[in-house]
Amino acid sequence: MPLLSKIPGLFAKSTDVDMTLTRAGRSSLTASIVWAFFELPFELSSAQTSTATALLLMETLLSACVALLTLQGVAWARLVFLFLCGTTIMVIASDLATETAFYPVWSTLSLIELITKVGSFILVTRSGSRST
Repeated sequence: MPLLSKIPGLFAKSTDVDMTLTRAGRSSLTASIVWAFFELPFELSSAQTSTATALLLMETLLSACVALLTLQGVAWARLVFLFLCGTTIMVIASDLATETAFYPVWSTLSLIELITKVGSFILVTRSGSRST
């Protein structure tokens, strides 16, 4: 990480918005990170190609890194996290009915992921709405 530390402002904390997450926000964000790694073996078992496996691994690692940077209060990471979290919520919500009908186990995993993502999205959004 020595190279990244030389880039000014890459890990800068926001001065315009209070980025401090509440205890509930930190817990929800941590739960979404933990759940992503808990669910990863199930997702990998359904990957049909090595490319799909590699993409799942990269997506999980990058999402976890962005979430960890959000926990640290990095300004740009919060926006990236909210974008990734919002798109994930839309995808999961649109497929949940189909999963419930045909894949009950997958629907349970998706429902838990949806709950953690919605909680994280709401609490991270609320943390950025308070002025300093």
